Amino acid sequence: MRFLSFGILVLLSACVWSCGIVSIARAQSAMLYVTPGNAVFNPGQTFQMKIMVNTGGEQVNAVAAYLSYPQDQLEATGVDTSRSVMTLFAEKEVRNGLIQISGGEPSPGFSGIQEIAAVTFRVKATGTATIVFNADSAVLRNSDNQNIWNLGASGKGVYDLQTPIPVPSPSATSAPRPTSTTPIASTPTPTRTPTVSASATPTPKNEGALLVINTSALWIADDQIKVTWETNREADSWVQYGVAPGDYDFIVIDGGLTTTHEIVVPGVGKGISYYIAPLSTDSAGKKASGNELQPIAGEPVSSPSPSPTPAKSARVLLEGFQLPSPMMLGFISLPILAAIIGGGALFFLRRRQSAI
Repeated sequence: MRFLSFGILVLLSACVWSCGIVSIARAQSAMLYVTPGNAVFNPGQTFQMKIMVNTGGEQVNAVAAYLSYPQDQLEATGVDTSRSVMTLFAEKEVRNGLIQISGGEPSPGFSGIQEIAAVTFRVKATGTATIVFNADSAVLRNSDNQNIWNLGASGKGVYDLQTPIPVPSPSATSAPRPTSTTPIASTPTPTRTPTVSASATPTPKNEGALLVINTSALWIADDQIKVTWETNREADSWVQYGVAPGDYDFIVIDGGLTTTHEIVVPGVGKGISYYIAPLSTDSAGKKASGNELQPIAGEPVSSPSPSPTPAKSARVLLEGFQLPSPMMLGFISLPILAAIIGGGALFFLRRRQSAI
């Protein structure tokens, strides 16, 4: 059974009393993603995956990153928060195919592209391992504790786990044994060498290099960049982008196969310089990338911006918690953490049964 100290209980009770029943309006501008977004690893190999947040220009004070991974292929061996932007943590655990990391930073919080944590994995088996964010993840805005996480724009990790192909060692070849021959003086009879006409061999559909051509990146709104390109055969669509040349922290993926590609990157800041690289992979697994781009001004989107739709009203729920230690807040739930460091009404709800 978990308990709250008297001081925290009084603070939480006052917050619940003042809030009553609240409505959550989600202005979803923040993204969660992992890096690397895709890679190739071998069984027995260990690798580290970083969990990142892009606040979309907002000041935030708390993040809950909940992810699922295939435990038959990957074993999570640890969580490292030494480089995290957050200093207070409610959860830091990996078990049973789940990663649960939540915490925050006192007001005014933080903004921009920041690291939340790094998780170390060991590869157990071959196949394709996909790591995704669960729907109960959250990014809370500092001013009003609203959840501004955009699930649709957030990335995932896709890792190709394969057995390395052994490189054959060169075998020694014995030199041919010389044979003595006695030359025979004879007049050779000239023979005609038949002319063989070479016929063209048709190239299979997926042979040859995959090409990315006619790339462009245009600002179409203050928070959107449209990236377009073409390929010489059908392939999927990937856009990697970041705020430094060659350093891509974000990825947007469209798995549909096409030769004309278009991806709209959401949640970007107009005053930030972005570096963008379009990529494609065909059905045979061949990949190609275009030159690095920087977006230029384009035609604005004329459609009106939809007004945010409020979610269903819900009453703030209390869960059991552990006494905070003298050195840190310890393992308290994200809603209380957000209320303490945000200093405002509690807007974020998370329902989960606890079997402790």
